[in-house]
Amino acid sequence: MMHLMGKELKRYRKGKHLSQRELSEGICTQATVSLMEKQNKLPNMGILIQVCQRLGIAISDVVSETETQLDQLYREVTRELFQGNYEVAIQLMNQVTAPAVDSKFDLLRFHYYWGLIELLFRERAGEAIFHFNFLIRRTDETSSSPYMLIGAVGLGQAYLMEHDPKKADYFFEFAKKSMRGVIFHQRVDLQRVVWSKIRMGMSFYQLGRIDDAKMMIESAQQQLKQHESTFMLDQIFNGKRLIAEYEGRLAAAKAHGLTALVLARLNDNQQLIQELKPYVTLPTDFSMVEQN
Repeated sequence: MMHLMGKELKRYRKGKHLSQRELSEGICTQATVSLMEKQNKLPNMGILIQVCQRLGIAISDVVSETETQLDQLYREVTRELFQGNYEVAIQLMNQVTAPAVDSKFDLLRFHYYWGLIELLFRERAGEAIFHFNFLIRRTDETSSSPYMLIGAVGLGQAYLMEHDPKKADYFFEFAKKSMRGVIFHQRVDLQRVVWSKIRMGMSFYQLGRIDDAKMMIESAQQQLKQHESTFMLDQIFNGKRLIAEYEGRLAAAKAHGLTALVLARLNDNQQLIQELKPYVTLPTDFSMVEQN
């Protein structure tokens, strides 16, 4: 896997006496260069080639084919979290301590993963707020990084858990603004944005803001369609089921619920399967096909 060495890129830029704005001019945004240097974000190949040409260096000068052990561990944590395997994710994260993390980007990732674990699995709002506040404080407000977005959504959900809808709404509105500037450098960035939209949609549903809930769920679905991805599509259809039920569109609710259950079975999403069991039953012929 290609790994961008942001510190090396910055060193070459400084050696050419170029600002981030000057390096990015006519190629990409300054925010993209900032993410490349500070968070090792690998842009698309066209941008990388032009940046290296402007600096007069080879791609191999700033890109390696190896991952650090921490990169590998965090990649495994991402996979386990998105699959709902929280106990495994915790075991992996227990291998890392904050003092051992020696870069700002790695520290952001440390708090990002622990914030998700505290929010989604342990349901400890105070601990989640601590970690997500760190993301908000340490990420530039003008940044196009998904970490600002995740921090805002996480804080909104944590304050909902603490029965403080006013603070929750503040961070959800902040998250909506953050979404507009997020740049996708890797597939996981798309996944984080889609996750954020689904979580916000469900939070708006809890708050009775059905129009906002519909907007977020539909936006997540359109983003997946645009990028030809099925990530969390079962959750999206479950959200559409809940909204349709709220609006009294029972036939649509049943259809969305059936789609959600089929996708959940295909993805082995046991948590969603159990949630849907009281409401949706698969046709007998589908169950027989699945067993075969």
